[in-house]
Amino acid sequence: MIVLYIYMGKPFKTELKQIPNTYNWAQEQDIRALSDWFQRHKNIPIYFVGSGGSLSACYYAVSLAHEIGITATAVTPLELYHSRKALSSSAVFFISAGGHNKDILFGFNSAIQTEPRGIASLCMKLNSKLEHLSRRYSITDIFEFSIPVGKDGFLATNSLVAFFTILNKALSKLDSEIKSQLKITEGSGEEFLRSISEGSVITVLHGGWSKCVAVDIESKCTEGALSATLIADYRNFAHGRHHWFAKQNTRSAVIALISPEDESIASKTLSLIPEDIPRLSIRSTHDYPNSSIDLLIQSFRFIDLLGQKMKIDPGKPEVPEFGRKLYHLNYQTDYTTPKFKGVSTRAMFAIRRKTKVGSLEDISQEDLKWWLRAYSKFINRLNNRKYGAIVLDYDGTLCPASSRYEGISDNTAVALNRLLKDGAIIGIATGRGKSVRRDLQKSISPECWKSIFIGYYNGSQIGSLAEDLLPNIKLDTNSNLLKVKNYLETLEMNFLYSCDLRPSQLSIETSSTTSKRMLVDLIRGLNISGINVLESSHSIDIIPSDVSKQLVVDYCKLKAKNVNLPEDILCIGDKGQWPGNDYVLLSNPYSLSVDEVSMITDSCWNIAGMGIKNVDATNEYLDWISIVGGSLKIKITK
Repeated sequence: MIVLYIYMGKPFKTELKQIPNTYNWAQEQDIRALSDWFQRHKNIPIYFVGSGGSLSACYYAVSLAHEIGITATAVTPLELYHSRKALSSSAVFFISAGGHNKDILFGFNSAIQTEPRGIASLCMKLNSKLEHLSRRYSITDIFEFSIPVGKDGFLATNSLVAFFTILNKALSKLDSEIKSQLKITEGSGEEFLRSISEGSVITVLHGGWSKCVAVDIESKCTEGALSATLIADYRNFAHGRHHWFAKQNTRSAVIALISPEDESIASKTLSLIPEDIPRLSIRSTHDYPNSSIDLLIQSFRFIDLLGQKMKIDPGKPEVPEFGRKLYHLNYQTDYTTPKFKGVSTRAMFAIRRKTKVGSLEDISQEDLKWWLRAYSKFINRLNNRKYGAIVLDYDGTLCPASSRYEGISDNTAVALNRLLKDGAIIGIATGRGKSVRRDLQKSISPECWKSIFIGYYNGSQIGSLAEDLLPNIKLDTNSNLLKVKNYLETLEMNFLYSCDLRPSQLSIETSSTTSKRMLVDLIRGLNISGINVLESSHSIDIIPSDVSKQLVVDYCKLKAKNVNLPEDILCIGDKGQWPGNDYVLLSNPYSLSVDEVSMITDSCWNIAGMGIKNVDATNEYLDWISIVGGSLKIKITK
């Protein structure tokens, strides 16, 4: 058999010389947006996904996540596919140096079809294929960096140092710099390599923070054809793995990865291993999580020495043609999302969002038929109705919650102006005050201002966009709201939140999800009659029980009736699940959600496209709406 070999990559020693510059560069990167992403998703499980060398970074990310209380696991793209039923209640984070290999793209496509709570990608290249794929969807975030040294050689080196450093900054506080010198204990590496044979099997022992480095050593030894390698933590090694040394001692060796917290267990373990087993200790004096970066860089020096012994350049090996074919193998169509007879893609996602299942496979055939009938009935009812007006929520529906003070997008403004100029009546139901009026006046054509009605502070004050005197904050303050505010000011935790009291609304903002949950429970525990506690994407809103976004619906219904338009109103919002502040709004029979849905079967469905939510979903809905005979009509394809 003839095997063709191709030289790939660049000299490993060249890459090692660039590592200090890569580390310093990574230290200087702005990672605030990346940190914010982890903050937003810290209360749900996160799957870190990578292939080859990037998988080592995934294991490091898992350790960092665990340290701050996030449930996380590291998986390959194929493992992610087989975990897909668990993804809808999780977040997925892809790590890829180039963002273009078949496996990472396969993993992304597997994830997007499950609509996780969030998807993010971290790449060391701008304008990658992964970036272009991500831009199609609303639930995705892309974090791209342009690493100065460019693409790695055959093995992940500088990109891995960059990943470790940036993830460390994003998930912890990197207070001290790593002073690794790309060397292990003087002379010990050479001595260790002299004592092992080419057929030796190296066992890499690790603690918690060094697992990612052990994974990377195994990866580099295998990918570079340098040595057969096994990995185990110090205690799992004791559960039978030591027996390899007893039976195969002549071709056994051990590497111990040691950070300060592992010093004692490493010493005790190594003292019990027979003295004729060659051993190498790679030690860091840094505390976690910095020790992982230090050990990683030191391990590169070992790989370099091992490559010299084996007469293989780890960064530029001879790669067989069959290996290239394996890497570029087309397999994606072998793994497909199950199809259900008679169920369209839109229906499938709408039903999954309603039932909150990871896959329609989790629903019995009888239940699925019932949900299909409910979905079809809902769509038919919306399509066959004429509407006198549309009422929309603002934050999270018309305006992105992440940039709520920047106003609505150009695309949204175009869609609203189109409908208004054709004669539509539009209501805006918001928890905010005059900032909404100011933002909309910048985006809506002045000749249309009298056709758009804003319900400020969850509908407590309603007027047209042309009325500059609204909202009026000089009205008498609701006494029950004042009671709540006075109580909140007495709490020792009052430094964790801020309160904004208006005549008919008390808004509380906090960046802590834990504080938010606690505050909601405390306020409800006061048992103050005459108030409702609602949650929006950015705040807790306490309002009088006679105030709700339904007042905006009723107001627009009256406006439509006065000009002989139908009294049915189409409602669109994002927080349709109780206690979301759109629950009442989206309990109306003709209502669509752009995010969370209730379990009510004849209202509050989310029928947006795959991976589309919030403002993008609103724009999708608005594109389906037109004016026919003076009335609003929506045309939804099942």
